[in-house]
Amino acid sequence: MFRKLTVIRMHMKTKLHTLIVALIIVLHVLSSLDTKAYSLNTRYSEILIYNFDENKLSEIEGLGCSIERMFTAFNIVLAKCAWEALTKIKYYGFNIIPNFNLSVSIVFKDFKVYDFYSLSQNLDETPFYWSWAVSRVSADVSWSYLGEDGSNTVIAVLDTGVDPNHPLLKEKIVAWAEFDAKGSPVCSRPRDIHGHGTWVASIVAGGDSKNYIFGVAPNAKLMVVSVLPYGYGTAAQVLAGLEWVLEPYDLCTKTKLSIKPNVVSMSFGASGNYSNIFIPAIKKLIENGIVAVAAIGNSGPYTSSNPGNIWGVIGVGATDFNNNVTTFSSYEDVEWPDPPVNWPFKGGYPKQYKKPDVVAPGIDVAGAFPGGLIAIGSGTSASTPIVAGLAAIVSAKLRTQGLSGSRLVEAVYDTITSSTTLLGDRGAGNGLIDFYRAIAKAKNINVKVINIKVYPSTVRPLSSVTINLEGVELGDYVDVYISSSKVFTGTISSRYLTVSVPITHAYGNTIIVVGSKGTVYGKTLVQVIPSVFLKEYVCLWGKQCIVLVSGVGIGDTLVVYLENNVMTFGPSNLRGSFDASFISPLAEEGYYNITIVDLSRPEIVLYAGIYIVPPSTFQQGLIINNTYIVLENKTLVKTINNTYVLPIYISAKQYYVANTVDFIDVCFSGGAIEDAKIEKLLYASSANIKILNISQIYNNVYRIWFSISSIDVYESYAIVNITISLNSIKTPFVTVIRILSEDPYKIVLNNVEQLGKDLRGNTSLLHGLISNVNSLENSLKNIDDYVNTLSTRVNELKEASSSVRKDVDVVVQQLRQMQIITLVAIVLSIVSAGLSIISIVGKRKHQQ
Repeated sequence: MFRKLTVIRMHMKTKLHTLIVALIIVLHVLSSLDTKAYSLNTRYSEILIYNFDENKLSEIEGLGCSIERMFTAFNIVLAKCAWEALTKIKYYGFNIIPNFNLSVSIVFKDFKVYDFYSLSQNLDETPFYWSWAVSRVSADVSWSYLGEDGSNTVIAVLDTGVDPNHPLLKEKIVAWAEFDAKGSPVCSRPRDIHGHGTWVASIVAGGDSKNYIFGVAPNAKLMVVSVLPYGYGTAAQVLAGLEWVLEPYDLCTKTKLSIKPNVVSMSFGASGNYSNIFIPAIKKLIENGIVAVAAIGNSGPYTSSNPGNIWGVIGVGATDFNNNVTTFSSYEDVEWPDPPVNWPFKGGYPKQYKKPDVVAPGIDVAGAFPGGLIAIGSGTSASTPIVAGLAAIVSAKLRTQGLSGSRLVEAVYDTITSSTTLLGDRGAGNGLIDFYRAIAKAKNINVKVINIKVYPSTVRPLSSVTINLEGVELGDYVDVYISSSKVFTGTISSRYLTVSVPITHAYGNTIIVVGSKGTVYGKTLVQVIPSVFLKEYVCLWGKQCIVLVSGVGIGDTLVVYLENNVMTFGPSNLRGSFDASFISPLAEEGYYNITIVDLSRPEIVLYAGIYIVPPSTFQQGLIINNTYIVLENKTLVKTINNTYVLPIYISAKQYYVANTVDFIDVCFSGGAIEDAKIEKLLYASSANIKILNISQIYNNVYRIWFSISSIDVYESYAIVNITISLNSIKTPFVTVIRILSEDPYKIVLNNVEQLGKDLRGNTSLLHGLISNVNSLENSLKNIDDYVNTLSTRVNELKEASSSVRKDVDVVVQQLRQMQIITLVAIVLSIVSAGLSIISIVGKRKHQQ
């Protein structure tokens, strides 16, 4: 039996040694892989714990959480916890919420983006680099008459980042910070990989007050924080940004910055969120005299977004050109589920209140876009920086009067909300903000607000409108503006003033009257409808027909048709105007219809007509559909009415490649090609294109061979002028060919070839990885075999020990029996001895 046990122990010792070595190998392999490789069955959650007591830090860690970030200013920590631990955390009374995402508050997926210098130049008193929102809130006249353009103000913009080199934002960025998804600082330079942050930053402070009118506070300085780098970010990123705003420092050098913002602008939010996670941060901002302005959201009625829906934050909704609340702008009666105590704004935190607080323009608002471009976008994202600009100016003025902390924030709120234009819309809150009235109130300037009316109420650009100046004293000196364009300046002698409407956009346009050196002020709207303007109603063959469209949407795409032929298309400028001019075709003499369609607003379709005539006895050129040349001899027409129609077909490749010899084919009937030459090369400063020869390859089919040297740009266009002879009459035909410096097909082939090499290399790596996986699988299988063997041996040991125990039990039982027998024997021996003694004693007594 004991020998059997010894053998079993030896086998166990050998197998355990093998098992331990195998487990060490497996753990070493797993440790080199991602943690997920050996924790697939464990689910984790990132949570924010607020109202947190630092003394309970170890308690949180003891429940199975790791602390990832502490926001000491707000008593909030970011922790990563296993799901199993969440129930325990809640059980112990901790306030937790997931590290949820917030997103920018723009309506459309993409901006309408345009080149900065392609949207027309300023003309006299009419600015074309201009945002209609500036005029609508009277920011521009506040610069001129109240002297408040944002100077000596600092605005913190929390968003996707900023392009510091954009022409509208140069030298305006005074501080920069970036935080990752866990709220950890990132040492970086100002950047914006999304575009939204650059756009909203320019809406508050972009451009200047004269030539580039985009920002409502153009001389303000900006502190920019990247917390939503891809258009969305986490609550931890926002908390980190707000914490930095309170105590700004250089994230790379850790040097403290001696700067403090007047306002924090946040064009983002979490819709339908009513958590208290941002409450500590907003409370700190209010206590430090920093006004928080945030978008109320774009989810429509009966909802709102956090943090814009927090009491004490100026929540901002959006309006359109006609001062109507937009359909996407959120509003609701907020019922806060867990109002905080000791709230520093307006005597406490109410259980119920209305949002938004105010509204501002939020449709087709122009601003900067990374790369020196202009973007046009919509959403409460645009409305928010407009309100932030006003809040910064008002805050700076009230601060000079000795206000600070929560009293300053309350005073800014009261000044702005009591100086609005009431709209009578449930979603408008306290109304549409008004820079002029609010700033005048903050500066204690008594302004007489007058009601003005216009006749007619709907006009066309360049038409006349009469303004009723009731409330203005006769003989007073007044200035009148329509959409930032000064249309009158001088002394009035009548209550009725007739002015001309400038080139401007469709729908509502702002009319502002300022008199008595700024102490009289009135504002109203005039509706503008689209118009087409022709410089001349007669257009000569081959000459430019000058056509201007005005009164359409901002940045809309327009198409110009002559009959059913597209003549030109493109975007309207920032004033809702479009140069629809085109080159007159060689069409038959007569009247032709012009139709202009606004593809962005299908309800806008404009019509006009023009006469096309030849300038002399004979003229040639392209007909309107670029397929025919019409040759008309006026003398012959008068006598025998002889008209020739020459159909021409061009067969050209999609592109031609530099350093090659190639061709185009021309097919037509009834004539011959006399000559062909390169008229002009577009976009390339140097290149050499030569016509080599012209050959007739079939009946009425000609092939034009040419050679192309290298070009100094990737893409260029060459204009080929082909001279055609028909009945001794020579006429030109122009076509355009596209030239590339490299063959994109070869580039693709090279990329595919390189991809193939990479795939082959990756395949080798994959095979190696598969081999390693197979090896690991074999090792695990061996371990499994060892474990099974060990399990068998352990079972044998259990059986052996059970057998030994039975044998021991038998021995014990036998010993017990032996003990009883021995005891009985001893007792019997004692009794026998006693009896013997008694017998001996008895015998002695008997003998005596």
